[in-house]
Amino acid sequence: MTELDKLLKRFWQYSQTHCLISDNDKIVVAYSGGTDSTAMLYLLWKLRFMHGLTLLAVHINHQLRGEEANRDEDFAKEFCLGINVPIIVRKLVFTSRSDLENQARIKRFEALNQILKMYRFDKIALAHQMNDQAETILMNLFRGCGLNGMAGIRTKVGTVIHPMLCFGAVDVHQILKIAGIEARQDSTNALPIYNRNRVRHEIIPKITEHFNPAFIERATQQSSIFRLADTYVREKAAGLLKKIIIEHLPEGSILDISKLKSLHEIESYYCLKHIFAMAAGTNNDFFMNTYSEIIRIMHSDGSKEKILSHQVLIRKQYEELMIINTRGIELEERPEPLVIEEDRTRAVYQNFRFTFKHLKVIPKEADGAHVIPTVIIDAEKIRFPFSIRTRVAGDRFVPIGMQHSKKLKEFFIDEKVAVFERDKVPIMDDGEKIFWVVPFRISDLVKRDESSSRFLQINAEQIDTGRKRQAARKKHDLMEENDESNEL
Repeated sequence: MTELDKLLKRFWQYSQTHCLISDNDKIVVAYSGGTDSTAMLYLLWKLRFMHGLTLLAVHINHQLRGEEANRDEDFAKEFCLGINVPIIVRKLVFTSRSDLENQARIKRFEALNQILKMYRFDKIALAHQMNDQAETILMNLFRGCGLNGMAGIRTKVGTVIHPMLCFGAVDVHQILKIAGIEARQDSTNALPIYNRNRVRHEIIPKITEHFNPAFIERATQQSSIFRLADTYVREKAAGLLKKIIIEHLPEGSILDISKLKSLHEIESYYCLKHIFAMAAGTNNDFFMNTYSEIIRIMHSDGSKEKILSHQVLIRKQYEELMIINTRGIELEERPEPLVIEEDRTRAVYQNFRFTFKHLKVIPKEADGAHVIPTVIIDAEKIRFPFSIRTRVAGDRFVPIGMQHSKKLKEFFIDEKVAVFERDKVPIMDDGEKIFWVVPFRISDLVKRDESSSRFLQINAEQIDTGRKRQAARKKHDLMEENDESNEL
């Protein structure tokens, strides 16, 4: 068995062990023309007939290095032509020079995923190898990561695979040497202005020289252990979420604080991380300080709220913890209750103008069903003064037509009232009972009947009728950061 045969066997066995590549797969190969991606494309090309693989190379020209980037593109085209692999080139355009690394990563994945779907391919192959894994783990550690960060680059995330993680940089160069291929070198990989380059050229060489010459291999082994631990806790947290989530919202979720407090700290961390990610629309940017801030709010006295990164609002109210995204939602302070004396005829509360009129005889036009936004109730069945207020935890009332009380929260869910609108709904409460949830339903306890002799007519006119109820924002698809694991 030749040296190349041994490397091919290791490559294929690794892909099989981690369920990365199957016979007859159609694979989009992210091909820069550099050392790692050239070695990966070459190995896949060598295996294509034996395993029925269909290959499509995609070269992303970032257009940030001028003529050098164009030469990389020319090399990629020429190499693919030489081995008879079709290639697609995508040129990226950046409108801003800030945070170019992050912008480039996002645009690369957008392009690769677009081509994957357009041509109905199965997988996207990226050429990260063991040295990249070690660099990623160190960078995540420096940022203050958790288990997931220490797991580094995952072998497979969705349709994205990393079949070269079984090789180190020495192996990759050996593959190209045997094949007689000379790949392109990106000059920016040597510039110390990027953190990854400093880790690659300064920190890792010192570690291997002074602490452990096998650091690259050891880091890769440890990443597998952290990945197993992260997967275990993540799966356990997914089961726990069913118990602590009170309500799913388009904007996020409402959690049961008492049940959240009963969890082990690592369980609550993963549960909160998952809910935060769903609200934020990204798996990134949940750090230990984010978790600590949520815990502080959760344990605070009384109501408390704060907006964290990605405009995610954390609100504690009684024994409920709301985690929602506030993009496109107007936040307002909740008003104090308004006291209504028996002789009062007008009032303004929230977005409504109310008029009150005492009657001894019901007008003919109002006879029959209870009409909204004007209601006529039995004045003998309410106590004065009553208050107009907003909801509080534990509110219940008996909607007209029902014999038993119902949680106000459940009533709002049934009426499809958006979460942020619920705090704006006027509640009429006489101290003993809620008798009108404006403008939805009066209570069965104050409906008029044949024995009624005094009535109270209440009209609720919306002040700003042109203002639309805030619709629930569309859910953001969580972006999987497939080339690097940046999650905490």
